[in-house]
Parts: sequence; C-alpha cells; structure tokens
Amino acid sequence: MIFISPKFDKSRISISQLTDKTKKGVRFGFYLAGKSLTRESRKLIDSPPKTGRLYWVSIGSKGRKLKNRRLHRASAAGESPAKITGNLKRSINSVVHGSNILEFGSEINYGKFLELGTVKMAPRPFLIKAIKNDAKNTINYVRRSIIAKLNV
Repeated sequence: MIFISPKFDKSRISISQLTDKTKKGVRFGFYLAGKSLTRESRKLIDSPPKTGRLYWVSIGSKGRKLKNRRLHRASAAGESPAKITGNLKRSINSVVHGSNILEFGSEINYGKFLELGTVKMAPRPFLIKAIKNDAKNTINYVRRSIIAKLNV
C-alpha cells in the first residue's frame, strides 16, 4: 500500500491559500471577461452594415422628438440591433457574483425580445454573438488571472 501526503515547506503555499488565491483569480478573470463582453456587444450594436428596411423616425439619439424626421436603417433578422436612441447599448453590463457566476446582459426590458425574438419578430442576437466572438479572450482572462494570483 502506498500513502501519499502533501508535505509543504513554509515557503510554499498551503492548500487553503491555494483555493483562496484561485478563487480571487477566477473572480478577477470574470471581471475582465465581463468588461470585454460588454465592449464586444456594444461594438456589435454600433457595427455596420445593417441591411433591414429603411423608414422615417422622429426620435433623436437622446430620445427626444426631432423637429425634422430622418431616415433610419433597421437591422435584418440575425443581425445585431440597429441603434436609434442608444438606450440598449448603454444598458449592457456585467456583474461578478463570487467566484462562480458572471452575470452579463441588458437591463432594459426590450433587450430580451431583441435577443430571443418574438412571435412576430426574428431574433437580433447581440449578447450570444458577443459571447461567441469573445470566447477565447474569456478563457485567457480567467487563466491569466489565476496564474497571476498564484505567482504573487
């Protein structure tokens, strides 16, 4: 029979310190990943080309009524939403809850309808696309943060 037990020198990290540092690394990695996902989803909303229908709007970029109407190009199905007032773009945020949950999304009530679609409208995904586009960065942020916390 073989017995294996960890033998740590005083200069080495104990197991409890290892888990604490790992959790701190994951949490900081989630924070960086959330900021990156927020940037990516906002970039998708701003990015052209939008190929939906063209129509007249009387609401300006700050949500105020315009004196003169202007033309607006909507997004087609499958494209990220076109920006009119910018409320959707500003409502995208991320929050880290502990070392095991990263909450990322839009706080505005119609964000879920744009992301998932409705009975009468096809989806305009901007959160899922951001997650797919930024998947490698998310993994790297978490990995690098854990390594940095363990090396301190």
